[in-house]
Amino acid sequence: MLNKKTAKPIAEDVIPEILDGEMMNDALHFAAYMRENKMPFKQHTTNRQTQSAKYKGKIICVMVLYDAKAKKFYDLRQPTGLQSWLANLWLERINDYDESIVRDGLQSIVWDNMKYCVWGENSGMSEDYRGCSPSNGCAGGVNISRCGKSLKGVCQCRPYMFWNPGESEIAAIKRLVELEKQARDAVFAVFGSIGF
Repeated sequence: MLNKKTAKPIAEDVIPEILDGEMMNDALHFAAYMRENKMPFKQHTTNRQTQSAKYKGKIICVMVLYDAKAKKFYDLRQPTGLQSWLANLWLERINDYDESIVRDGLQSIVWDNMKYCVWGENSGMSEDYRGCSPSNGCAGGVNISRCGKSLKGVCQCRPYMFWNPGESEIAAIKRLVELEKQARDAVFAVFGSIGF
C-alpha cells in the first residue's frame, strides 16, 4: 500500500485561522498577489504558520503568522499576546537596484523596516528576546550604506522585516519584490543557473 503524503496547507488556508479583520485581509491580499505572480507561499518548516515564497528557485519572502498563543516575537515592537504577521523579504540583489528604490521614493520604508542585529547597539532588545548567539560570528551586525544612508549594526541574515504591513506598506513590498525579481532575472540571464 502506498503512503499518501499529507498536503501542507497554503498561506491562504492558514491566514484566516490566525488573523482576523483588516490584518487578515491585508495578509490574504499579499498572499494572493504572490500567487498571481507565480510565487505562491508554501509551508516553509514543520510550523504551518511559517510560509515561504520562491523566485528562480530561491526564497524571496517568508511570511510568519503569530496568534495570541505565541510566546515570543522576533521584535519588541510586537507585544506577546496579540495577533501579528511578518513579511520578511530576502532581497539578495538589493545593491543592484538601490538607486531605483530612491527614485521610487521607497527609501524611508526600507530604513524603517530594517532589522538590526540583536546583539548590536541599535537593536533595543533585552537578552530575553535575543535569538541569535553572539558566538555565531556576526554579533553586532554589519555597517552598510542603503539608499544613501549609513546604517550601523544591521542584521546579516535577513534584514528586511515588515511587521503587520498595511495597504501602503504592501504596495511598497510589491515594488521591492518586483525590483528583486528583475535583478535576479538579469543575473540569471548572464550566468544561468550556474552562478545563481
